[in-house]
Amino acid sequence: PLEREGETFTVTLKGHAGEELEYRYGLGDSKYREVINANRTATFTEEGTVAADTVAEWTGLPVAKNVSHDFNHNPFIPSPSDDVEITVEVEHYGPIDEGGIYFPTDGSTPAGARGEASSGEFSPLEVVETNTEDNLQRS
Repeated sequence: PLEREGETFTVTLKGHAGEELEYRYGLGDSKYREVINANRTATFTEEGTVAADTVAEWTGLPVAKNVSHDFNHNPFIPSPSDDVEITVEVEHYGPIDEGGIYFPTDGSTPAGARGEASSGEFSPLEVVETNTEDNLQRS
């Protein structure tokens, strides 16, 4: 398993002396991998080999791994005059400083991007707390 200490990640692999391993780093998905011209290589030895790599650039950084609200809003069936509180859980890889929810006012399907609703309305969300477990943050 991958272990983390601060900004350093460590993984221990075993192989037969003389075998070569070809690899490149990724962030859980092939869309988010390091930008390099060729795969990295390491050759297993009897004594053990330590490879110390630094990733200089990523093709992109994933923000959210999973977003869930499970229809968790109060009141569950609001009237037009009710203030509605929505609870959302986001599993993410880095800090979240903005978020929002798109919602319909006429029964249509909500849509939009970056805070601009193309169908329905948009309301910003507020981060209440963030917990980190297994290098994944939950807010």
